[in-house]
Amino acid sequence: MKFKPFYFLFVFSIISVFRLNAERQECVMIVSFDGGKPASIHKAKMPVLSKIVSEGAFTWKAETIFPSLTLPSHTSMITGVEPSVHRFLWNDWREEKGLITIPTIFTLAKNEGMKTALFATKQKFRHFNTPQTLDKFTYFDRTSQQIATEAASYFKEEKPNLTFVHFQDADKAGHKFGWESPEQIQALEESDKALGELVTALKESKRNCTLIITADHGGTAKGHGSNSADDTNIPWIAWGYKVEKSELQIPIKTTDTAATTLHLLGISEPSNWSGHFVKEAFKNE
Repeated sequence: MKFKPFYFLFVFSIISVFRLNAERQECVMIVSFDGGKPASIHKAKMPVLSKIVSEGAFTWKAETIFPSLTLPSHTSMITGVEPSVHRFLWNDWREEKGLITIPTIFTLAKNEGMKTALFATKQKFRHFNTPQTLDKFTYFDRTSQQIATEAASYFKEEKPNLTFVHFQDADKAGHKFGWESPEQIQALEESDKALGELVTALKESKRNCTLIITADHGGTAKGHGSNSADDTNIPWIAWGYKVEKSELQIPIKTTDTAATTLHLLGISEPSNWSGHFVKEAFKNE
């Protein structure tokens, strides 16, 4: 019996789909420490983060985009493309600019029937609240602890597949007192307690989930935005289901967060994305 080439292609496609669905995780949670410069983190007492690092895959040498600003960086973080593509080059809420129209991790997850949520502490995140892409969107000028409490409660009750949580405390302290200042170190330590609440929620859910912890930028003196290492170096940490305990030695960019998130959820990323799945952080990948 002879089989035509298209038959084998069809069978291979079916097998690939089943394999992707079988490996798909139940949820991914991304926590972004706004202004989370690795040098500042190293000076802080952060027992929750330290334990996550000891159990997960991590690097302190990941890189954000240029300009190293909150809105452009977070846009790359959720779209998998550079600023030259997404064109979000400003850094505040501008109603006349409208909402993001290119695909985000939220858009693509919703297209697969998944539940999504974004908990932010800055108004500029309103640019990401495109209709029918987020089941839950909230932004208010709040502390990390306040936003973590709301996010943890929603996570427990609604069981979203994709959750994004934004902590602003370190950035706020950095602009007021300076990066690596005692005040910023204290802000990071308070944010670590907030992170603990999210980690507890993840553990108690008993779902197959991955937590990705990263930042949008670092800082120098009381500002950021340059292409210096102080401004562009960020942490990138993965912890949870199928994560391989290791210190990652490969280059990682903020666009890789988007690609990794989609891969873990069993979703193919758009062909124009520059971000890549960080396979070295996971077992059997």
